[in-house]
Amino acid sequence: MLSGVAASKGVATNYTTGLEARMMAEVAHAVAGMETEKVNEILDKLVAMYEKDYKTAPKGKPFEECYDVAGLVPTEEYLAVYDEAVKILTGLGLDYWSKK
Repeated sequence: MLSGVAASKGVATNYTTGLEARMMAEVAHAVAGMETEKVNEILDKLVAMYEKDYKTAPKGKPFEECYDVAGLVPTEEYLAVYDEAVKILTGLGLDYWSKK
């Protein structure tokens, strides 16, 4: 079971896209076979980066502001958010994206 990426803390309607599912799948592949201790170290660092802002985090944007609805592809702005998350995760020790 995976628990992870969710805009608006995962509770608002229409604030989730396929890019969140992609991120969870890629992270799952990145940690597959990794020692649990190493995964926990990465999680501790990741949570420390955002937990102080969790209660006041912005809601985010609805689907139609994150995707070109006609083509069902992420906007450049939303891809930039994704790319920044990839940089952070790579910096924390996940090498999935550098193997491509």
